[in-house]
This record gives sequence, C-alpha cells and structure tokens, in this order.
Amino acid sequence: MYLTKLSVTMKQKKENQFWDSFAGKYDKFISKYANKTYARSLELMELELSIDSNILEVATGTGLISFAIADMVNSISAIDYAPEMIKIANAKLERLNTSNIKFSVNLSDKTVTIEGDSIEVATVTDKIESLGYKCT
Repeated sequence: MYLTKLSVTMKQKKENQFWDSFAGKYDKFISKYANKTYARSLELMELELSIDSNILEVATGTGLISFAIADMVNSISAIDYAPEMIKIANAKLERLNTSNIKFSVNLSDKTVTIEGDSIEVATVTDKIESLGYKCT
C-alpha cells in the first residue's frame, strides 16, 4: 500500500506551523478536552484489532493512539506532517521501549511504503483529503 502526500500549500504550511507550536501542549489538551472521545474511539478500535494486525495511523500527533493499541497489534506505521509531534512521539517511544511502532514525518511529496504485507486497519483523525494524502 502506498500513501502519497500531495503538494504542500501555503495553508498547509501554516497548519504545520500551528501543530508544531502546539505539540508540547497536545497530550495535556487531549487529556483535558477529548479524553472521552479518545476512550470511545479506542473501544471501537479494539473490536477490529488482533495481534496480527498491521496498522497505519495517519495524523498520529504525539502517538497517543499508537501507544494505546501497541500491545494489541503486530506493527504500527504512524505518520504526521508536524515534525515536533513526531519528535515527541519518538521521545516517548524511546522512553517506553516499544518496538512495534515506527513514527515518521511526511512533509512533502513523498510516498510512504508501509512495512509488512498489508494494512488491516488505518486510523485517521481527520478526513484524509484535508491532510493532503491520497491512497494508491
């Protein structure tokens, strides 16, 4: 499966700057304002996941969802276009010593090749088109 990032527009660059500046506050914000939504989303995801699942998470942010499901799946490829979000996610990854998650930044016209034979489940926190991606 290939996920290709479309051209980065000025609007997207401003969004990138916003998310980079918000990255250090993201986890606290989610905990305070979206905890119930995340909890319900995770409950629903658990119905679809198995230890053999290979996951693609688009717009991973700081990896909250990836870390929450890591013990339930085989592998997770998690991408975001905000480098500061991925920096925080990778710091958590190192601290927690989790081996089945790979975080990466996808900023420009890139194709992300997903490891493994297939993706069984993909999570997207926004409409994929609004994030500038297309699946092929």
